[in-house]
Amino acid sequence: MKEIARSVKESHCHDCHVELSDDMPDRKNYRWMEEKLHSQVLAEPVAGPTTPQDSKDRIPFNIHYTGKPFFDPKTVKGQDIVDAAKTGNKGFEDFDEQRNKFLYEEDTGIVEEEKCFFAGRGFKPEESKGYVPIPKFQLKDDSEESWNKLQEKVLGTSMCLIKGIKVDEETFSLETLAKVAPKYKLRILRQLPQPTLCNFVQKPIARGSRAGSRRWFTEQAEQFTTVKKYSEYFNGMRAAGEVAVRKIYENPETADEVLKKLEGDLKKVAGSVGIKLKKSYTHLVAFGTNFDVEERLADTKNFRFASQMAEINKFKAFLSPHGNLLGFTKVSLRGLNKPQIYWKVPGCRTCAHLENNGLGSINYNIGPGTCIWYGIPLECAGKFQKLLKKRLGEDLGKALHSNDYWPSEEEIIEEGIPLQKFCQKPGDLAYVGNGTYHWVQSNDFTTNISWNIGQPTFVQLATAAVVNDNYLANQTYSIMPLETICWNMIIEGFEMDQRMKELVKRMAMRSLSKTQSQLDFFVKKNIKIFAPSQLNKGIYGTERCRLCADNLFNYIPLISTYTSKDPRTGKPINTSQPYCIKCVESCQEWKGCKVYSRHTMEDLVKYLDSVEL
Repeated sequence: MKEIARSVKESHCHDCHVELSDDMPDRKNYRWMEEKLHSQVLAEPVAGPTTPQDSKDRIPFNIHYTGKPFFDPKTVKGQDIVDAAKTGNKGFEDFDEQRNKFLYEEDTGIVEEEKCFFAGRGFKPEESKGYVPIPKFQLKDDSEESWNKLQEKVLGTSMCLIKGIKVDEETFSLETLAKVAPKYKLRILRQLPQPTLCNFVQKPIARGSRAGSRRWFTEQAEQFTTVKKYSEYFNGMRAAGEVAVRKIYENPETADEVLKKLEGDLKKVAGSVGIKLKKSYTHLVAFGTNFDVEERLADTKNFRFASQMAEINKFKAFLSPHGNLLGFTKVSLRGLNKPQIYWKVPGCRTCAHLENNGLGSINYNIGPGTCIWYGIPLECAGKFQKLLKKRLGEDLGKALHSNDYWPSEEEIIEEGIPLQKFCQKPGDLAYVGNGTYHWVQSNDFTTNISWNIGQPTFVQLATAAVVNDNYLANQTYSIMPLETICWNMIIEGFEMDQRMKELVKRMAMRSLSKTQSQLDFFVKKNIKIFAPSQLNKGIYGTERCRLCADNLFNYIPLISTYTSKDPRTGKPINTSQPYCIKCVESCQEWKGCKVYSRHTMEDLVKYLDSVEL
């Protein structure tokens, strides 16, 4: 057993205990990157064009947030922006695709500072070259002072562990939810279980050129099952493993025989969930993903999983899915601000990714086993992206943000990219700071609850704006509705410091110009726009184009996509879907399109002018 355990023991996992009273290396300057962020999103204004632009330039444009503005946010009036937009002057520099193709590749010096800091807390840098520890904080009591200190420390980290936060773990257990929602349609991912240092590809799943890459590309097959069936699978896998371990402990000489039987038992259990597996697939594990906790009952404001939501609502604002920037979306968006549960057997992987728009996130491990985490901090994200492009191929396009891949520890270290790696034990809350690439593997049976967090800070909003432009440069749309968030912060009079207020105003200035260009487009097309008082009741607080997934802020074009019959009355029901201007134009569907507006231009001008710098 010692030999077996030794063969799978994780190396280079580093977390160091840090007292809440200790001064951290960041010195309240996130990753020492705030000056860089400031230069990108709060650039000094420059003179813009003085003559009307060609009509071709008046076609509505994609909004971007980096680059220099043509108006001084401290003195400009909303009407100035509107008047300029009518002449084709967007009010800011054209988008620089090359400059935004990759995120940061900065040597700020903070990594070396962190190594010295953690060396005084047990870390031995000479034994783990290339690796950087993360801090581990202990919440010792529930006092306001302790929470405030914890918040200050957490917001300065790219990743950290928090111990001492209490959660009613039974509420989120698979057994509990199998009783509450046995028929819930659960998405599962079929994956090849292997040590964290490996990344072999399952050939029957592999497709095309991906089949030859065994280093970064990874393959997983999506299936669906019910929570009840997954619970039977999860418990069956666990029971088979426990029986085998007990037998080997009792009689070590029979280890080979027991392991052979275990292999057969696990394959039998694997075939009991999801689509019936062929023989070549039966060694693949099933990862139970994305169980949405925040699901409302039909036609009510009540939660289907009320006990679970009540537990989540106990989290303090800086760790809550709602008490931050994401609350200004006014809706719950899957993959953005909806809490989710994940059930894992040994070997389940969450592939490397950046949270939407570089948001932060939390992940609480209920256990009973452990998970291995990897992370790359914000200042090295661009260097990591370049290595990613090198390993996955030059013609990535959208794949830079949408592919499934498992990075090689060895190659990251060889490239000189600082790598964080740590073990998340039961009861540990892992906090991922903004702009941090990360990936995770379960090395045991675990239940995890997780959600994104948009801290209401300049650093978080600036990071979201920069990542938005990185998406644009790589043909990917932002899931986070930044326009909606910024305008709602202004409309609701959200309290902000001077730097945050200036950033929000600058983003709203760009949005106002874009909105005016859209209005001019509709007028030129002679398309009727329904006033805010006539807003379609089916339009949500945040809408996205059905085709390209771009966010829609003020003008919402709706197209009747199909007609179905009401099963109760037999009467026809027209179903309308939102589309962006570019997609409607490409489909030439304006004849059957109705355009609704959330705000008048006069109101938007008034809202913008209310922000005084």
